[in-house]
Amino acid sequence: MQTNQINAETRTDNPIDAVITWVDGSSENHYRRRSRYMAKAHQPLHENASNPHRWACNDEILYCLQSIENYAPWVRKFWIVVDDEMPSLPGLSDSLRAKINFVFHREIFDEFAAVLPTFNSLAIESMIWRGFVAQIG
Repeated sequence: MQTNQINAETRTDNPIDAVITWVDGSSENHYRRRSRYMAKAHQPLHENASNPHRWACNDEILYCLQSIENYAPWVRKFWIVVDDEMPSLPGLSDSLRAKINFVFHREIFDEFAAVLPTFNSLAIESMIWRGFVAQIG
């Protein structure tokens, strides 16, 4: 049986960065802010806007980071996009921790900061490139 292993050395000529969006919906601060803005809605919100599974935090970020480290070691940097709270990242290797960078919503929205906070993942994802495009290269 042939294994599907990729040699990390062959991938370093064209480094790849990984971008991950993250929020801890169980955070008291996040819950309070989200509830305050949801209460201002003039009409019923779509289920995707109000369903708590959208913000559930089950430490997926740890599995994501460790999986990329194990199966895509050529990834150069990790950019974790956060609102104002950063995840706790226990148990990660020192080499993985050295690759992690945080980008805040206020950085990616910059002159559009008047629309913050936003809890809309599509709005966040459409602005991601603004947070670190000058840093990638």
